Amino acid sequence: MLGALVTSLLAGLGTTGAASAGVPDPGDLDRHFAGTGKTTLDIRQSDSAQGIAIDAQGRIVVAGSTSDATSSDFTVARYMPDGSLDPSFGTGGIVRTDFSGRADRATALDLDSDGRMVVAGMSKGPRGLDYCAMARYRTNGSLDPSFGDGGRVLASLGGPDNSIHAMAIDSQGRIVVAGQRYRYHDTFDYYDFLVGRFTPNGTLDSTFGRNGTVSTDFVYTLDWAYSVALDSRDRIIAAGEASSYGETSSSALARYRPGGGLDTSFGDGGKVETSFGNHIYDEADAVTVDDAGRIIAAGGGSLYHTEFTLSRYDPDGNLDASFGSGGMVRTRFPDSAWANALALDGQGRIVAVGSNTTGAVGQLALARYKPDGSLDGSFGSGGMVMTPFGRENDVRGDAAAIDERGRIVAAGTVYSGSGSDFALARYVGRDKAPPEVQVKGRSRFRTRHDRRRAHFRLVASEPVELLCKLDGGSFHECSSPYRTRRLAIGRHRLKVRATDEAGNVGTDKKRFRIAERR
Repeated sequence: MLGALVTSLLAGLGTTGAASAGVPDPGDLDRHFAGTGKTTLDIRQSDSAQGIAIDAQGRIVVAGSTSDATSSDFTVARYMPDGSLDPSFGTGGIVRTDFSGRADRATALDLDSDGRMVVAGMSKGPRGLDYCAMARYRTNGSLDPSFGDGGRVLASLGGPDNSIHAMAIDSQGRIVVAGQRYRYHDTFDYYDFLVGRFTPNGTLDSTFGRNGTVSTDFVYTLDWAYSVALDSRDRIIAAGEASSYGETSSSALARYRPGGGLDTSFGDGGKVETSFGNHIYDEADAVTVDDAGRIIAAGGGSLYHTEFTLSRYDPDGNLDASFGSGGMVRTRFPDSAWANALALDGQGRIVAVGSNTTGAVGQLALARYKPDGSLDGSFGSGGMVMTPFGRENDVRGDAAAIDERGRIVAAGTVYSGSGSDFALARYVGRDKAPPEVQVKGRSRFRTRHDRRRAHFRLVASEPVELLCKLDGGSFHECSSPYRTRRLAIGRHRLKVRATDEAGNVGTDKKRFRIAERR
């Protein structure tokens, strides 16, 4: 140990395994998480994680579904920052929610301004048709009775057999869901983009679209929305694919005004389609908005080999020529790769999370890009990382989040011969920036005696290990609050050295005086 851990702050293209000895590099698994940087969770026979969020205390919330041969339920797990399940949440860190014995599947998660967890997905109705399902949980994992019917909501969203794949909460606490709506046709089954909005209490928002929902046709037979994001004006961006019955598909985006109408200032009447070169199939599985209002979409595309695809658009829906090649980026992994999630770090770098798969064996796949779309060579191997969860298992990465320390957390599902489990991994994300540390306290301490103690608070910008040096002594382990030994009247100096988990060192010093009280 270099020093004592600041406990007040803890409260407040190679294939990666455990981080190598010494200072870890960006893209290495974070050895302070679950011991190795990754963990799995086996709840029932088939467990699948689809959503992730990090709360104000740094706890990691993961949502998905768990099932056996007879039923499936919404499932939420909460982890402490060290990767252990949080015993104060639900039962042993896990909550399961059933919608009246239905087959339930959670696909999205977000936190509201009060820290409550909102989970959205689908539930099978009595005729086997999908309905929109949502649940809201209080911070201890119990259902929030002020939401819907005892904490749960079931809604048809204007028609039968509607699927929900994504969800976001706007600045007014309204819940926006996105997916696809079934549209009857006498020859084929048609699907359109579907967007719905609920008030904070779980009722459909009558001020949005028609009875709380809107649908959008891209003049194709199969139009599916897989992701949703909100810009600073609460305009809604839905992203997915527009497909001609499996023959070809393009990445598709639609932007809606807060009232639900298509925003005609975006793209072609509110819609944008993008194809990547010679790909036959393209789709956008994730979408986000950066601080400049630019829209970033990620997914996959293929001709003979699938690869990560990213595109960035200006606020009007035009491809951003300053990003990649004409607004588009394609990243080839060794095998078939697909991006399913996006996150932006504090430096505007883009992290895409997905999978790299050969047959039935695969790895969690990550790529980090600079703001101009080029791969960030400081991350992993040439900007890419692959993480296996067992030599014979397949892994699908479906969700990503970045904590306040820049660490990247990816969630998904690991598949084996016996079923599937939640999969979670955390990576070092920061570059070599030192932590900020301050010695706070008075500069003068008075005494009626010839000696007295001084005391200071040691405040760091992130969890660190501390070493302190008083006057001409040696550095020693210390913690906050720091109390000196009894010091003689006169001038003194305290030096503090703070080391973060990446080995970056920040320093501060404090000059003070012990003075005689007269």
